[in-house]
Amino acid sequence: LREIVAQLWAILMPTDRRRVGGVLLLILIGTFFEVIGVGMIVPVVSILIQPAAVTESPWLKVIYEFIGSPSHRGFILWALGGLLGIFTFKNAFLFFSAWRQTQLLYGLQARLASELVVGYLNRPYSYHLEHATPELLQKVGGEVSTLTHSVLSPILWLISEGLVVLGLFGLALWVNPIGALVIIGGLGVSVWAYYYLFKSRVDSW
Repeated sequence: LREIVAQLWAILMPTDRRRVGGVLLLILIGTFFEVIGVGMIVPVVSILIQPAAVTESPWLKVIYEFIGSPSHRGFILWALGGLLGIFTFKNAFLFFSAWRQTQLLYGLQARLASELVVGYLNRPYSYHLEHATPELLQKVGGEVSTLTHSVLSPILWLISEGLVVLGLFGLALWVNPIGALVIIGGLGVSVWAYYYLFKSRVDSW
């Protein structure tokens, strides 16, 4: 994996590397908003089902006093409105991040394809006699598209989803450490058991 990443990094121009860094920064910020959005659900639900949660939680009490100490119904409306605003902003930011990722991938695809075309045009005439035009077109269109959409795009997706999983796991540890560890342990045992139970069948297929 390290060799693959090194080869991909060598393909990128300095401007492409800066764009990749910007996309990774957007992914990191998006992960933060994802965790914040999920984390906001718990206090809002607690306000709905338990009015005393406003006074029991220090930071909820601060927010309650900051907005003028409204009634419980008014505070619920404030909480729901804030949750809606956070999710709206988060989704807008994630849409912008996905747009930047798509722009990066298609821009890189266009640059690599154009460089290949220029390289083929500068080859001697004997090279074109030995290589059919459909073969060159397949390399320009098909292989470059495979690199960007079947290699680079999944890598960005894995980074994004991996950060979200780590963020949610950290949030679960903060809210309920024992419960989070029990769930993770149960999932780990289930995956291990599934792998060793079906490994022989998968190898035989």
